[in-house]
Amino acid sequence: MSLDPDDPRPPYVQIANALRAAILTKTFAPGEQLPSGNELAKRYGVARMTVQHALRTLRDEGLIVSRQGRGVFVRERAMRPVMDEVCEVIITAPDPEWLAAFTRKLALDRLCAAGHNFVPIRSIYRWQGQIYDKAEARVALRTRRSLLPQIIERVKQEHPYEVPSIVMVPITDGNPMRRPARYGGRADTALAVVLDCADLDRATRFWCAALGYVALPKEPGSGPYHVLLPADGDGIELLLQQVPDPKATKNRMHLDLRVLDLEAEVSRLIALGARSATDEPLQNNGWDWHVLLDPDGNEFCVLRPPDENRDGLSRSRRGQL
Repeated sequence: MSLDPDDPRPPYVQIANALRAAILTKTFAPGEQLPSGNELAKRYGVARMTVQHALRTLRDEGLIVSRQGRGVFVRERAMRPVMDEVCEVIITAPDPEWLAAFTRKLALDRLCAAGHNFVPIRSIYRWQGQIYDKAEARVALRTRRSLLPQIIERVKQEHPYEVPSIVMVPITDGNPMRRPARYGGRADTALAVVLDCADLDRATRFWCAALGYVALPKEPGSGPYHVLLPADGDGIELLLQQVPDPKATKNRMHLDLRVLDLEAEVSRLIALGARSATDEPLQNNGWDWHVLLDPDGNEFCVLRPPDENRDGLSRSRRGQL
C-alpha cells in the first residue's frame, strides 16, 4: 500500500486518515494491536518518524494507546462518536473582507463544513512589548481534528499577520444528525457504491489513485471484496467486488467525476490505466465531459461543470465522488 503522490496533504496526514478509517470501521477492533512502526513505514514507503507523527495524531484524538514494551493498540472502548472528531477552529484577522474570502476558500476546498464570521470584535493583546487595542474580525470554523494541520498551513501561507492566532476547541456535544456524507440522508441507512471487477488489486490501485480514497486492510476470510473510503471521512464508500463474469454490455449505472480542469484530469486518469471512449468532449447545457473506461471496462464520466455548478470544487481536490 502506497501513498497518493498527487494528494496535497502531508504523508503523515494521509497515513493517519487511513488508520483512522480502519479503526472507525472496526477493521482494527477495540483492543487490537496495530502493526509496528517499522511495518507501517514499509507498508506506506515512508520514514518511521512520519509514521510516529501519524500515530501521535491518533493518540491525541484518543483513538489509540501506547503500552510500554508491547506496542500500540486501539483504545478499548466502543467506536467513538463522530462528535469526538468535530472541533471548532478560531482565527482572527485585521480585515473582515480578507477573512470572509479566506473562509470561503477553506469551505470550497472542504477543509471546513462552515465558518461563522463575527465583525467587529475588540482585541486587546500584547505584541513585541506593547499593548494594542484594535478592531478585528473573527471566524469560528466547524471542521475535524484531522484537517487542522492543513488549516494551520494555509493560515501561515496566506494570513497578513506574522504570527496569526489559531485556536482549536473540541466540540463535546451537539446536533447528532450531523454525520459524514457517506452515511446518506437517513440515520439508519448507509449509502455505498459497489463496482464489479476482475482483478481486485488492480481495481483497488486504480480507484484509490483516481479518487484519492484509501483501501482498508483486508481481513482473512473477507472474500472477494475490498472497501475503499474517503481519506478525510466525507464521501461515499466504494466497495470493489471481484466477479468471474467478464463485462458484456454497458453498465446501467456509472460514476461521475466532476473537475475543473477536464483535459488534465482525463490525461491523469489515462496514465493510471483508464481508456478513453471519446475522442472529443461531449457537450450539453454548459457541461463538457469525456467517457472513460476503468481497467475492467466499467464506464465512468469526467465532467467539467458550468460556472454555476462549481461550488465545492477546487484544483487541489480533483476527481472526488
